Amino acid sequence: MRKLKKALALLTCTLMVFTLAACSSKNKINEDALDTYAKATTNITKMKSAAFDMKLLVDADDMDMHAKVTMDGTYNAEKKLQLALHMDAAVNGIGLDDLASFYMKDDIMYANIMEMEKEYKALDDQLLSKLKLDKETGDPKKNVEKSFEEMTMEEKDGRKVITAVMNKDGLSAAKDYANKSIDDDTFKLGNGIKVTGIREGSYIFTVNKQNQFERIEMKVAASYELDDEDEKKKTVDMTINLIVNLNDINQVNKIDFPSFKDYKKADSKKSEANDLLNELSNENAL
Repeated sequence: MRKLKKALALLTCTLMVFTLAACSSKNKINEDALDTYAKATTNITKMKSAAFDMKLLVDADDMDMHAKVTMDGTYNAEKKLQLALHMDAAVNGIGLDDLASFYMKDDIMYANIMEMEKEYKALDDQLLSKLKLDKETGDPKKNVEKSFEEMTMEEKDGRKVITAVMNKDGLSAAKDYANKSIDDDTFKLGNGIKVTGIREGSYIFTVNKQNQFERIEMKVAASYELDDEDEKKKTVDMTINLIVNLNDINQVNKIDFPSFKDYKKADSKKSEANDLLNELSNENAL
């Protein structure tokens, strides 16, 4: 479980910086692909509700770790943001079903860890503003030119499938930003972790006839330097695959919540639920 948590934290640190990457190389961007991507990106900022499912695969042969995390849920942002998310996991074939469930209702986040710890925490206005999908993200086309070296598109089953590859300078910038974030303890990863290289960052976007993202596939290959159990430096290569499916876009009118009667307010005591609530509500990690 400790290895899985560290792997997920490393993944978060790596993925969060891709959109900040800069580029000076010659790009091979198909104009039709760029236009479709720009429209879908704009539409996702207008999306008010959806059902979603995600699959995350983390492979680190050097650590003898192969992890899978699956998530599914619904959200609605018509008025106040409401969210329900369920998480299962498996590490090296050992399943952790019903690992955690998270809910957001009336500006409060709830965490249920394996039915053993149930806690909640109020979210402040500054954090809630960061969770909005409709915030300004800049010109999608300019972001592509800064972040990708290739973008192509093909028609498949009535949908448009866009394949995109991050550029070399962008991956280098992502690595530098990741290490800066680690040094600043933005992601609370602790000491002894350093990103030594990001070798690959690629995406496949599936766009429907309404110019909405239906599926996003992402692959990241990176190297990390971290302390092993004997506090000796060790370089670990990880391959990370993430698949996100969006369904019932703008059609989710109601989210089913538990009663929350047996949830306790999170405090300073050490607990898995409180730790996760703190990480999820850390505005710097969004």
